[in-house]
Amino acid sequence: MKFNQRKVTFDWIVGLIFNIIGWILLASIASSFIMLFKLPSPKIVSSLTPSMAITFFFLVIISSIFFSKGRMMLARVKTFKMYTAILSVDPTNSIERIAASTEIPKVKFIQSSSSDKTQFVQDCIINMINHGYFPKGTFIDPEKKAIVFPAAPGKTTTSPVTAEEYITFTCKNCGASNKIVKSSENECAYCGTLFNFE
Repeated sequence: MKFNQRKVTFDWIVGLIFNIIGWILLASIASSFIMLFKLPSPKIVSSLTPSMAITFFFLVIISSIFFSKGRMMLARVKTFKMYTAILSVDPTNSIERIAASTEIPKVKFIQSSSSDKTQFVQDCIINMINHGYFPKGTFIDPEKKAIVFPAAPGKTTTSPVTAEEYITFTCKNCGASNKIVKSSENECAYCGTLFNFE
């Protein structure tokens, strides 16, 4: 299963840039205040005009917007990477398993109305789907509480399989541990050696 790595990388870079811009604006505001207060007392009052105060106020707001937007984008990317790491070893694509394996991020990038952790993870995944991180056609099966990915070209879309249909085996050729669907013929994901389970 392929994810939209280009979109994830783009959001990470933009989030980092927004974060840096927010910090630079905040640092310039702080240095301006420091320089302003180094003036003798009567000059502070005369040099601080209403337009300067309004400018400082708007710069603080703009800095906060850049900083918070950047943090939210970086939090979404970090959470996406954490979720996909779990999905790569979970054949059921279970939202409940993701919820059990992770903590709620410190920086929340969504507003979830639910205090239920599974619902929060589901809301996060919907947000990631809407931002194009998952392949087009990805959706959540509400009955199974699982992510359903679109079928590869030439294959039909199926619901996630149950964990009982999967087995873990060690390749006798390369020694790698594989988690695969139990069928008559499988191959090692690392070296390509074919195995027969009957």
